[in-house]
This record gives sequence, structure tokens and C-alpha cells, in this order.
Amino acid sequence: MKLNELVFQHHDELNENDILIWNYIANHKQECETLSIEALAKKCLVSRTTILRFSKKIGLSGYSDLKYLLKEELHTEPSLNEQNVRSICDQYAYTIHILQNTDFSEVCRTLFEAERVFAYGQGFFVKSGMQILKEGMFKADLIINLLNGPGEMNTFIHNARPDDVMIIFSVSGENTETIRYAEEILQKNPKLIVITANADSSLAKSAHVVLNFAPLVTQDLKDNYEFFPISSFVFLIELLYYKYCLYCQNQNS
Repeated sequence: MKLNELVFQHHDELNENDILIWNYIANHKQECETLSIEALAKKCLVSRTTILRFSKKIGLSGYSDLKYLLKEELHTEPSLNEQNVRSICDQYAYTIHILQNTDFSEVCRTLFEAERVFAYGQGFFVKSGMQILKEGMFKADLIINLLNGPGEMNTFIHNARPDDVMIIFSVSGENTETIRYAEEILQKNPKLIVITANADSSLAKSAHVVLNFAPLVTQDLKDNYEFFPISSFVFLIELLYYKYCLYCQNQNS
């Protein structure tokens, strides 16, 4: 697995320093191939331990593994061609087909019957999806309260009611802090909806309802850089909005 994929997979677990480190590596790959961990730490204005923690957060055993993967990527020829592009289009079509046959009835019923609905997630990718869902559902007369950071999440847990619904967004579904939040939420008896790219994750197994999306991975020609389309995530969010509107229409009629 490439470094880009590892960072994407563990994005929810990364803090500001981790993102800073990754941005430097991603934009200075050839330089970082030969940098020691101390030299990279100096470039990023962080400690040696912070670099090591970043390596472990993305699933590696240490900095040497990170440098090995970086070297492999730099010396691998890009392979994008017209056949790859056609394959990517096929993946888009297949994703839509899978979502088209996904049963949204339970999640729509849960949202429809909720007294209050909250949503929580970390990272730009996830928070963008939360905002899209909030704006869409507002048009369907469903207010989703977005929680920003651990402080607001802890406040919700303290004041949670059995008729509340919490939607947790997590790409990997394995963030330890998010799993802890889910466990504490369930002790207060609100319903828990998880939207994730990993339906077999620890977080998903604790949820009342799970919506799964499969992130597509494509390869760009520029510096062998891998691009992660958010298309499947957006497809899921928008389709949930349409399905909820249809559910409300059927209930009212």
C-alpha cells in the first residue's frame, strides 16, 4: 500500500502536526528519501518522537518503513493510461449500482423518529460530508447539530437522551477516541448511526445502523501521486437525503 493510501485510511487519527508532516513529505519526496528522522523533524519544526508517532499512526512500525515506501514510490513508473481511465469510470458506475440497491429504510426511520439529531467526525474530508448532509436535511425539515471537537462531544454524552440520534462519520472506523465516544453514547441509549468506508470496523459493529461507502483510489501521472476521489462518499450522502425525503413523503401520505 502506498503512503497516500495509508494517510487517507488513517486520516481521522491525525492531528495538525501529523498533517503538517505529511504535507512536507508529499511536497518534498525526493528530499525526504534521504533525510534522517532528526533532519525531517527539524524541517517540520517538530520533535523526533512526533515523526515516529506519525509513522505509527499510519500503520507503519517506524520511520524506516516510511522511507522504504517513499523510495519505492519514487522509483516506480506511473501507470495511468486510457484503460485505467475506463476502469475508473466502471468503478463509478459500480458504486452507484451498489448504493442504488442499499436499503436506507432503517436509517430513514431512525432519523424520522429522532427527537434530536447530532453528527460528529474528524478531518476535512469527513466534515465536508457532514456539512453537505446538514444542508440537505435542513431542506427536509430535519435539523442536524454538528459537533466540533471533543468538548462538544463530551457535552452531548453528558446530556444525551434516549430519543437522540448520533451520526458518527469515520473513514477507517478504527479511531480509538471515536470508538470510546460510541461506547459512552450507547450507555446513554441514544441510537447510533455510523457512516464509514469499513463496514467490518470496530465502530461499525457497535452501531444500530451502518451505511458503508467504498472510497475509490485512482492514480495521477504527476509525481506518481495517488488521488482519492470523494465521489462515493458524496453519492451516499446525497442519496440518503433523497431517500429520507421519499420516506417522509410516504409517512405523510
